[in-house]
Amino acid sequence: MKIILIGSGNVGKEVEKVLAENGIPVELVVRSSGVYSKGSFIDGNENFAKYVDAGSVLFISVPSRGDGSEMLHYYVESLALGARIVTCEKAVLAHHFELVQEFKERIRYSATVGGNSGILPAVSDYRGAITEIKAVINGTLNYVSGALSQKRAEDDIFRDVVSRGFTDQGPRNLREVFQNELKDVAYKTAILANHSGMYEKVFTPEDVQTEAYKENTRCAVVLSKEGIRAGFLSFEDKSWFPSGVNNCICINGEKVAEGPGAGGRATAERMFKDFQGIVRDGAHDVTISR
Repeated sequence: MKIILIGSGNVGKEVEKVLAENGIPVELVVRSSGVYSKGSFIDGNENFAKYVDAGSVLFISVPSRGDGSEMLHYYVESLALGARIVTCEKAVLAHHFELVQEFKERIRYSATVGGNSGILPAVSDYRGAITEIKAVINGTLNYVSGALSQKRAEDDIFRDVVSRGFTDQGPRNLREVFQNELKDVAYKTAILANHSGMYEKVFTPEDVQTEAYKENTRCAVVLSKEGIRAGFLSFEDKSWFPSGVNNCICINGEKVAEGPGAGGRATAERMFKDFQGIVRDGAHDVTISR
């Protein structure tokens, strides 16, 4: 089995660490600057598919941007070659959920929603009809909205989330954090809605209207037969909300999963759990390249 890492940013570095801690070497790393083996450049990244075969497992750990078009070919070409994919990248799956439907045995994506909180596995494991889902799916905005409810100053909260790596580099203030993270909420909401099996329609982020921040609101998503509500919402009962950057999910009024939802390490650990599952399901070809 050949391990290929697509992306070597915050999450990608943590993925490589987690794999190394478990004795699993990464054979190739694909960056924007090319394909690398053991730190040495070997090819342009436009030629990455030359190194992919049916024994490959790709970890896709790049930021989610736009409609995913710049990353789509990594999925399509790798799956066509018989490879398996473990991903935390959300834009492609949010806009092209048909890939999951067609290749469900070869894509693991639980890290796309809720980091290491186990939200998507909780949906998969639920027994019985699902009529309502309430979930916190963005740890950064859960942390921010909780801090605002405690009357902390916006500048203080902003410095906190940036210094602790709870948001991507680039925002200049808390309002820009809101804008960026609400895009993330739309991606995750579309994936969660499609994964839930509650709807005949396949949703994309364009179908998700996220509510802007208002005082005394918390960031969450509510799925029901009546439709989807996402963003900063009002709740009379806030006792089900997790603390800090944790995420959680309630199905039919019962909390069924909760855990860390922000940060590179939490995401990498969830991706490794997905990797273990995909290896277990394809145990006939798990010889690891060393």
